[in-house]
Amino acid sequence: MTSPFSPEFKKPLFILNPVAGTSDADEISSAFMKACKRFDWQPQIYQTNEGDDLSPLIEAAVDEGCDVVMVSGGDGTVSEVASALVHYDLPLAIVPMGSGNILARQLKLPLHLEKTFAYLGDAPESVWLNAMHINDRYYVLNASVGFSSALIQNTSREDKRRLGILAYFWTGLRVLIGFQPYRFHLCLDDENCYIRATEIFISDRALLEENILLKLLKVEEKKGQLIVFSIKARTIWDYLFLLSDVLLGKVRRSHRMSIYQAGKRIQITSKNPAVTQADGEVIGKTPMTVEVFPHAVQVLVPNEAHRPKPLISVV
Repeated sequence: MTSPFSPEFKKPLFILNPVAGTSDADEISSAFMKACKRFDWQPQIYQTNEGDDLSPLIEAAVDEGCDVVMVSGGDGTVSEVASALVHYDLPLAIVPMGSGNILARQLKLPLHLEKTFAYLGDAPESVWLNAMHINDRYYVLNASVGFSSALIQNTSREDKRRLGILAYFWTGLRVLIGFQPYRFHLCLDDENCYIRATEIFISDRALLEENILLKLLKVEEKKGQLIVFSIKARTIWDYLFLLSDVLLGKVRRSHRMSIYQAGKRIQITSKNPAVTQADGEVIGKTPMTVEVFPHAVQVLVPNEAHRPKPLISVV
């Protein structure tokens, strides 16, 4: 649920990943500087380098009066900045320029530069995202084990820059061939589950509430901050039938998906090690432990005047 954001910010720290996605870094910088003149922002600008630790940068910016952090890059860059902001009472503004921009799409943020800076300069609202603590880092979008992790592992940066989001579809077709399900042990808070699946996918409930997916899946009211999907699909046809089950509201009777919830802790183990990912980056193999940090990061979103009208309405 969105809420008004105040006070009005004036000193943004702008973090730009110049090699993310297919966008032009010079175009992004130029649009940002125009917005600074338009809204009288007094910016600090930083371009990322591989292996950067952004926490000291953000800490120094806070000491110098920074009142909002803007990040322009893909989901991996956004995740790094969000992770660094968990311990600061400082809002995050996303300027999408990645190949997927999954978090921006989940939050219904505009993907056009002018529209992005227009809503940021006109009384934006905010949402609070929960954070997932995994391997000494925080993540805010999703985490998974299985097919999607293998998909990310096998999609090169070059393909993502050349093909954009289509790179994942091409890689997915190749990864699906011969992909076998795993036997997983899930510990969800105090509940133990033993399942066979090709994918365990974890998402923040706050993100699902921002779109129609939660209603389509008919997930029960708040019993946990994180929602866990167990998916058993090995072919394109399986995924098409699963999509049909979702759209027709038949997930509860589907043998292709099971839905769980967790409020504090998730542990995933498997007999054979499976690749794990979080926020679009491969982070290791099972076992994986996820600890929930509620209301960890405040993200700015458009107010009603700048919000796009939904194409589909679910009652």
